[in-house]
Amino acid sequence: MVETSLSSPGGHTVVNIQVDPTRARGEGGPEYPRLVVPIDLTLTPERGRTGEKFFFLLRVRHTLHPCGRAHKIADAIDNFSPLKAHYANYKSGCDLEFPLDAARVRLLEETRRGGDTSLGVRLRYDLGFCDDLVVQKGDKNETLRIVTDVYSPSAEVRVDIPHSHWISNMLPGLTQPEYFLLEIPKGDRVLEDAWRYLAPALSPFRLDIPV
Repeated sequence: MVETSLSSPGGHTVVNIQVDPTRARGEGGPEYPRLVVPIDLTLTPERGRTGEKFFFLLRVRHTLHPCGRAHKIADAIDNFSPLKAHYANYKSGCDLEFPLDAARVRLLEETRRGGDTSLGVRLRYDLGFCDDLVVQKGDKNETLRIVTDVYSPSAEVRVDIPHSHWISNMLPGLTQPEYFLLEIPKGDRVLEDAWRYLAPALSPFRLDIPV
């Protein structure tokens, strides 16, 4: 589990974001490949001198990039509905869906180089902080909670997806063929010798391995 948090202008932690890399999955198949990353949110009103200051989570933006590369490769689909932080530790969750294509899947494969898949998710959230407005309706007073200030903090979380999970649960949904894992113990022999042993063993799978 990895996590990050966002703070209010007053320095109070108001949003906590948690990501479990082993819940990530690939979906959509060859027609519409998507990398899906579930996240868990915990919202807590800001505590001030006059009590709690409530807020709305109005809008979220997430971008995806391979770790070690500055440029994004996808923006998450905007399927978010605003949330209201009206009590401490209000919990919610959503799935971040990042549309991909064959070229971007290849880029992720080249970046991981047979190991774990290390991704960075940049996030920017619009938080609408509220004040109470008392209005008179007839002979009664009614308190309305209105957004008086919008603050847009940002953060980044690193998501390291284990290579076994990537191969078993991600690639099959991203149009890639199924794989099986093969470990070769290190020894004194050079890699060329190892390929000579592997080629006959893998020939039933019709894999073209130069020797």
